[in-house]
Amino acid sequence: MALATPHASSPPSPAIARAPCAARPAPTPAVRASQASSLAAASVVTLWVVRRRGRSATAPQRSRVSALAPELVKVNEGVEDEDQEDQEVANARNTRKFELWPGISDTMVDFGGLPIPQRLADAFTERGIVEPSPIQETPQVMPKLARGEHVIIHALTGGGKTLGYLLPLLARLQPTMHVGLQALLFVPTAELALQVGRELKWLIYVLAGGAEGMCWFNPQVPQEIACQVLLSRSNLWDAVRQDASIMVTTPGLIRSELQMLKWEARRFSETLKLFLASNLHTIITDEVDALTPLQSTVAKGPEKVGAAERVSAFVLDEVRSRYRNRPVQLVVSSATANSRKVAASLDRLIQRKYPKRRDRARRQPPELVQAEAEVLRVAAPSGQTRRRAEGPDAASTGAFVPMPKGIRHCLALVEDRDNGLVMGQPRYTAMASIVRNLKGSGHVLVFVPERVKLDAMVMLLKRAGIANTSKYRSEVGLGVSTEQLMDNDFQRKPKMNSSYRGRPAEQSINPLLALQQYQDVCR
Repeated sequence: MALATPHASSPPSPAIARAPCAARPAPTPAVRASQASSLAAASVVTLWVVRRRGRSATAPQRSRVSALAPELVKVNEGVEDEDQEDQEVANARNTRKFELWPGISDTMVDFGGLPIPQRLADAFTERGIVEPSPIQETPQVMPKLARGEHVIIHALTGGGKTLGYLLPLLARLQPTMHVGLQALLFVPTAELALQVGRELKWLIYVLAGGAEGMCWFNPQVPQEIACQVLLSRSNLWDAVRQDASIMVTTPGLIRSELQMLKWEARRFSETLKLFLASNLHTIITDEVDALTPLQSTVAKGPEKVGAAERVSAFVLDEVRSRYRNRPVQLVVSSATANSRKVAASLDRLIQRKYPKRRDRARRQPPELVQAEAEVLRVAAPSGQTRRRAEGPDAASTGAFVPMPKGIRHCLALVEDRDNGLVMGQPRYTAMASIVRNLKGSGHVLVFVPERVKLDAMVMLLKRAGIANTSKYRSEVGLGVSTEQLMDNDFQRKPKMNSSYRGRPAEQSINPLLALQQYQDVCR
């Protein structure tokens, strides 16, 4: 039969084409069914080849194909529907199937819906983490993050959000030909970057099997360079040279480097683009409310875009233009992550990644996941104190975010008539009295406004009888120590540009000596 041959490029034989149909034996029903399915597929191939050769199908061929088309639909109906459904779901969720924990052969233990190796579960038990926190055991958090979906994590302060997104991030690390950057984590301050980096390095240490072990996802990667905490531009290029897999940094640092490369060193921009976008599959923004500016509803002008959104948009543009627009997971977390400005920022990033009309199914908004339904958004007028609502309508007011039981907030009112920009002496005295009279052992962390000198606060606390006082930034290597500033012979590193005027804390004038002279004069 000419219609069943797979080699349809040659015309059928005249003898076979003129053979009468009455001479053929009648096939049985079973044979007829098998022939129908095979002939339907062959008919499609034959008609396609005929049309490619510039010919039109004859009337008998068209009638045979139309008669066999229902049989072909019945045979492939189930397989095509399943494939199409899976493809639609994958496109809509913008995910890729990753093997979790590649290279680890330990027994897997369930932790909040995510399988983790036994060695990590034992380490959690030694640290006192017996069961996941409410936000970690929420079914929609870690399983969705492990599948690569966009998620907004909204939970209380101290509720375990950091570990909730770090575990799926480590589980999704994959072996690649060149290591490159696989996850980019933004935080608002350098202190928080050090804290998150310390937890990440401990998790990598446990998963790698100790100090002598290598990374589980790539045996050629030492665990010392798997995670890099960036605190300066030189650290950024060190991470590029070492091919770090996870990078924790503030978005302003990368943004300043991108602006510098745009005008000065364009030849290095290709290296940075390759490092940031070649293997990236996750972008995480912690404390997203602090990195997202508030949009003005009155002024008519361009939208305010934060540094985290600008750097994320740059990376997504490179993924779309250079690496076939593969899926990149967006994860944000905060105690007030359910605000409108956060949702609008993520919508802009998703719209930027899929600008074409055919990709509308992939523009799925991230899902807001919170541990408790009554956790509401902080909303209070500027200059007013938020008060805890009482009564049956307390959960619907939204005027506060409840704190965990282990955290207690207290307010000390200090009568001070000093209207200057600098903190007055009564508040210094009250702060020293509070720190001195606190019960319990451990460290006390004091936050001061940006306009207040940290060095002045350290000196006044020492004068109040609290000798063991130091700046946290100097302890972690982020700035000069108080002892160096008190030394008259200490010289800061001079700037390359002599006309550059830095921030007040970076000037050559010693603020401690100026404050001490002022207090001596006042006495």
